[in-house]
Amino acid sequence: MPWTHVRHRVEDYSKWKDVFDSMAEFRRSHGWKGYRIYAIEGDNNHLLVMEEFETEDQIREALRSDYVREAMGRAGVSDEPDIQVVELLEEGSA
Repeated sequence: MPWTHVRHRVEDYSKWKDVFDSMAEFRRSHGWKGYRIYAIEGDNNHLLVMEEFETEDQIREALRSDYVREAMGRAGVSDEPDIQVVELLEEGSA
């Protein structure tokens, strides 16, 4: 299944997270399966957000929506997000 990797800075993690959580129904309607949020280098306002979706088409439809752009503004995203759509090729363990 495809994932999005979104890296961006936010003004305030708590404010951003409230908006992120409020978008759950929208994401589910676009095939959203789950997420992971990482702080980059220990900075809770510099995030890597990984979300799994059913199809790449659903991801791209969601990303093109005005709703997502407006939500990023409300959430206090303070730089241009680096958004990548990725598909797992291989996985391993030690």
